Amino acid sequence: MPWIVIVVIGTGIVTALWTLRRRALLVTVDGLSMEPTLLHGQRVLVWRTRRRLVRVGRLAVLAPPESAARRRPLLVKRLVALPGEPVPDEFAAAPGLLDGRVPADGLFVVGDNRAGSSDSRDLGPFPLAGLVGVVWFRVGVDPAIAPVQRRDADRHAG
Repeated sequence: MPWIVIVVIGTGIVTALWTLRRRALLVTVDGLSMEPTLLHGQRVLVWRTRRRLVRVGRLAVLAPPESAARRRPLLVKRLVALPGEPVPDEFAAAPGLLDGRVPADGLFVVGDNRAGSSDSRDLGPFPLAGLVGVVWFRVGVDPAIAPVQRRDADRHAG
């Protein structure tokens, strides 16, 4: 009987590790655009997703739009507006919007360090197809692993 318990527990651990490997990604922050939330060189655990976990205020990891693709392979930005949603008035002059709304295939994202970020304010909405996932945890922060806090105020504040 004890060997059955060991097999069941072992199978559970293997399944959990396999799922984590397929669904999670460890990303190192490169640059200052997300300060003070994320610092240059800090690592974050990203949960790969398409739309299920995508909410305004969350941090997203995205492939850059074609116009910025040569600069960085992946970008970490804060979601400000989802497909079809209006953007806050302060961003209404951004390129690529349709009557102040994000196109059906786009995401409006900005860096927390507005002065040091190249984002949807300059490049227009990022392609929804380029969404890799959402930031789940910061790694290497006191304490060693810390959840990323959602900033609801970012939906309307600058």
